[in-house]
Amino acid sequence: MKTRFAVALIALAGIICFAAPPPLLADNIDYQVSNISGNEWQYNYYVSIPPTNSLLNLQAFTVFFDPTLTTNLQDTSGESTTNWGIFSIAYDPVLGSDGFYTAQALADNPLTIPFTITFDYLGSGTPGSQPFSIDQFDANGNLTSNLATGNTTLLGTVAVPEPGTLVLLLSGLIGLLGISKVGRRRIYGTTSN
Repeated sequence: MKTRFAVALIALAGIICFAAPPPLLADNIDYQVSNISGNEWQYNYYVSIPPTNSLLNLQAFTVFFDPTLTTNLQDTSGESTTNWGIFSIAYDPVLGSDGFYTAQALADNPLTIPFTITFDYLGSGTPGSQPFSIDQFDANGNLTSNLATGNTTLLGTVAVPEPGTLVLLLSGLIGLLGISKVGRRRIYGTTSN
């Protein structure tokens, strides 16, 4: 009886984990990547910051480029500076800083656009995810706080459930199968494994 209760409890916990509402989306920068020709590539970035999917005035996102894999960064967004301050900086060997692409909101919740940059890729295969930072600046351009950091996410990527949830669910299912097998033995009077 105790075994049945424990197995039922584990199964219930697994079901509750899958039925629970998903956590709120975190600040994120999604991307699409495409090959223009040869080693010239293009990233399109999309801001995904709940609840408005945009930045507030004087907030900026910055995406960093590995200087060993990328050169010749060129902003090709073509967005008016009325809503956004957009620029890219190439790797600087004197300062030892990575190349980066930045878009700063110049008003609250400006219209979000695909932010586009082209670059030459020195690696093999397809360029992938990059580190990003979302920051708050004051009216004088001074950094006041870091709001988020992470890695860009390929647009259309689906989150995989956490392993703990899957373990609970599988444990419950295995337990239910075990109870079912024990019940059949008692009904049919068999004792074989």
